[in-house]
Amino acid sequence: MGRPCGPCHDPRRIEIDRRLLNKEISGETFRLLSSEFGFSEIALRRHLARHLTVDLAAVQAAKEDARQKALAEAHDRELEAVKADMRDSTAARLENCENFFDQLRIIREAAAKQLDKAEGADDPRGTLAAIRELRELVRLWAEIDGKIRSQQINVVVDIYSSPQWIEAGRALAEILEPESPELRRRVAERLHALAEASR
Repeated sequence: MGRPCGPCHDPRRIEIDRRLLNKEISGETFRLLSSEFGFSEIALRRHLARHLTVDLAAVQAAKEDARQKALAEAHDRELEAVKADMRDSTAARLENCENFFDQLRIIREAAAKQLDKAEGADDPRGTLAAIRELRELVRLWAEIDGKIRSQQINVVVDIYSSPQWIEAGRALAEILEPESPELRRRVAERLHALAEASR
């Protein structure tokens, strides 16, 4: 068995190791360190090569291993958080609803949150947009629930008194006049009847 390493058992080992590892930066030589600590240059070189370099490589490997594990754990936590957000997202909640009322309730909650955010940020446009959306949701909810009926507007357009219709009638009369007075009379009566029925 070889002789034990002197610097390893020295009470000043931490200082010796620090100075040996920093000697390239500090400019210190093995001769200077040898005279200061009382070990031969060969003993200090051997200690650096056999113990510090090996220890340093082991520390760096352990550090890299710990870094990789920490990154993997952070990745897993982030992935779980994203999955949880997706489960809790409005779209996912809407997808799992049993009926329209549940869907409207979720949309109403989202619109109410937007209203709170807009009011908190002192955003008048956002506030008004959220209020309009909530108003429309309330109206739709009441309509579905049967409390109000959708306003149905019937628009009647009287084409018979429009200038285009009158012009079309004149054109037909001009075309039919020379060909068949009887056909002209029947078309005119039919057009007049249609116009009267629409009033």
